[in-house]
Amino acid sequence: MVYQAHIDTVGVVSGAEVQNLAMPKDLSDPLLNEWVKFSGNPIMTPPNGVKVDDFRDPTTAWQSSDGEWRVIVGSQSNNQGMLILYRRKDFMYWTKFQNPLYSSDRTGMWECPDFYPVSINGTNGVDTSVLNPCVKHVMKASFNSHDYYILGTYNPQMERFFPHTDFEGTSLDLSRQDDIEKGCSGVQSIPRQIWLDINGKQLVQWPVEEIETRQGKQASINDKKLESGLVFEVSGITASQVDVEVVFEVPELEEADEFINPDRPFHDRESRRGRKNLLSQVEFIHSWQLTKQPTFMYSTMEHLV
Repeated sequence: MVYQAHIDTVGVVSGAEVQNLAMPKDLSDPLLNEWVKFSGNPIMTPPNGVKVDDFRDPTTAWQSSDGEWRVIVGSQSNNQGMLILYRRKDFMYWTKFQNPLYSSDRTGMWECPDFYPVSINGTNGVDTSVLNPCVKHVMKASFNSHDYYILGTYNPQMERFFPHTDFEGTSLDLSRQDDIEKGCSGVQSIPRQIWLDINGKQLVQWPVEEIETRQGKQASINDKKLESGLVFEVSGITASQVDVEVVFEVPELEEADEFINPDRPFHDRESRRGRKNLLSQVEFIHSWQLTKQPTFMYSTMEHLV
């Protein structure tokens, strides 16, 4: 396991952000409860041109056809956010690739990055090391108090990511303001399935089916007409955390084209207002694309306040 640390060691600048390695103490333990730090830590240190406190958050590693593992670390240099790429077969002594996997002058420091493939032909997840014509790659980064992602193609020979478009606001909408309004954080910790929308331009995400096994008593309201600005209470809820599912019916699908236009960025749709009114992080699925029915579904996990 590669993890971030702050270190004060001879040969490394005091307070520098570095990447360390830890290994399971007992591989026969199915839960891997105990870990041992590698004696050769740190395995990655801030390279030249990068400030010592701008080098953090390693991603999940993936393995290419040459047998070498890859991992990327969030950083910035010369006012460009970037993902620094490292490679190694033994997972211990890593070598920095000469160029970033990707960089952008539209952002600042990249935090909590991620990089993984998604299938273009279905909703099933794929291993992080899968690379073939049937996948696109997702590059995700956090900056400006939001989580953003872009889609594109990964070229392992060039060690470059070629996005369809640069960061322009395609957001996962997990902002700090959302946390303040709903009174809690940690929505992204819910295990969820992520797949490519049928238009190929954005991601769709939904909690995994196993989440339903953790649900208790249900409280339902049916055939409720919602007026603008209406506030009403859902009675019968005693839990501190609830899963809210709301289904809207639109009489004429043609009249809703502007509302659900899949070519408009997800964050820019008028549906954003509905998410804000729920005071929580909301997933939007335009199921009409799958069922050809004029039905819209929202779902959220929120704390009651």
